[in-house]
Amino acid sequence: MHRVLTTTMLVLLTGCPAIGGVVDPSTRPATTQRVPTDAELDAALEATRNAVNSPEFDATLRSVASRFPLLSVSTEPGNAIWNKLTLNRREKWIDAIRFRVPEGEPRDLLWAMISNETRYEWYIFAVDGQPMKGFSRNWYYKPQDVLGDRTPAGAKDLMFQTLPASSLRPGAEYVIWLKFRHGKPRPTYIAINLLPAAADPASIDAPENVVRALGLSHMGEPIAVTAVDLTPATRPAKPAKARAK
Repeated sequence: MHRVLTTTMLVLLTGCPAIGGVVDPSTRPATTQRVPTDAELDAALEATRNAVNSPEFDATLRSVASRFPLLSVSTEPGNAIWNKLTLNRREKWIDAIRFRVPEGEPRDLLWAMISNETRYEWYIFAVDGQPMKGFSRNWYYKPQDVLGDRTPAGAKDLMFQTLPASSLRPGAEYVIWLKFRHGKPRPTYIAINLLPAAADPASIDAPENVVRALGLSHMGEPIAVTAVDLTPATRPAKPAKARAK
């Protein structure tokens, strides 16, 4: 998805976030996929970094989906569970994250991403290869305007986006890939809320609804302090140094 700046005015909420509704990710691989090696992961990233989004593009990334970090999500309105990670960590100009929709009732996706990057694109696909309708619009703000002093150091961009329940399947797993215009690792914070489907899908298609769903405000602890830290688990291993003779 290409960045399109939207100038909708955002109404900030001042209430404190609710507590609870956290869905911790499982540590098992995506579906029954064999865990790809570092060489296989790097080959898939290299093959897609300059490729155009297509079924073949998705299939290449799908083949290594279990290597992408699995995020904790929230099912509690007003409670954002931030995940801290480093994207583009393998310096291939492309990276991805994944999440699972809980079993049971249909759920809308409302999510936010904080980054010190301002030039990137992204999209979504289902890990099991089932067709789906992806993202269509998004909104951008200065993080400090929404989060105040809770904003992580160095953050330049706060993105909001929604996806109606009609695009997601209970129990299914999804990958969101991101392309960058360089090979530099990027500290990133992502919060995903999966809430019971709204009666009118159009009612979630506004940035203030994301703010409300995630409970975003100037109040609370710094996000960098409370976030689920996935950075150590997603950092590539450093090559072993040759022993001096």
